Order: sequence, then structure tokens, then C-alpha cells
Amino acid sequence: MIVHMFNPFVQEAEIVIFFKRFVDIKGGGVKLIDSRNYWSGKRRFMVRLKTNKSVEGGFIHPPALFSIGSNRGFLVYPGQSRVGRNCAARGHVAAECTVICCRRCCGLGHKAGQCSKPLTCNLCGEAGHLYSICPQRPRSYAGAAQ
Repeated sequence: MIVHMFNPFVQEAEIVIFFKRFVDIKGGGVKLIDSRNYWSGKRRFMVRLKTNKSVEGGFIHPPALFSIGSNRGFLVYPGQSRVGRNCAARGHVAAECTVICCRRCCGLGHKAGQCSKPLTCNLCGEAGHLYSICPQRPRSYAGAAQ
């Protein structure tokens, strides 16, 4: 699985915490260096998809586009499920999607401004707190100095 974060300063530990909800990660990430010896923010992880018999195909697929806090990223991997980026349904692309999707809870039929579900952390996926105060978030030097 290749993960590309638009902010290359996102800690690898946060990426691992986020994706452990969807996959079993085997080892650490490897920074991918381009032909000019520059790192573009891409990391390669060896993973195994988690199984779930209640979903189509029997595997839990991680989202192709995701956010960790305010940091956006995307991923690609062999056998990746082809779904619309907006509603995660098969058979159409985001530009053709007519379904209203909530960015806050990922539910269908309402927007974030009308969402009544509790706030959910986009790092660990648990309700009741946000990314900024997630107990699973690794401590940084700047955070420890406060």
C-alpha cells in the first residue's frame, strides 16, 4: 500500500494508528525516494486487509482519500476497490454522485451542519473526542514543551 500525505511532516506513527482500523500492518513504512533523490511524502507499507464477512467481497478496504486531523492524504494498492470518492458506492464517480454525504460522520442523507451524531476522532475512529486531543496520538516535542 502506498500512502501519500500532502503534508510530509505527518508522523508515521499517526498514519499507522489511522490504518490499523482497516488493515494489519506488517513492519514499518518505507519512504519512497524519486529519481532525483527527493522524498515526496510517499510511504510504502506492507499490509493485509482485515476480513469482514458482512461487507461485499469479505474485506474491509481503507478509504482512498482520508484526513488525519487537518492533513489530507490518499492511498493506492493492488486490488483496490473502485468506488466513488463521495459516497463510497460502486458504479459512478464523485462528479456524477447525487447522494448527500456527511463529512463529520460519513453518513448519507445529511450534511455536516445538520449532523446530530457525536463528534468522532478521524485518527482512531472513536466517538467523544477529536484528533487534537486523541489519547492515541503520539506526543511531539512541541507538545511536551508546553
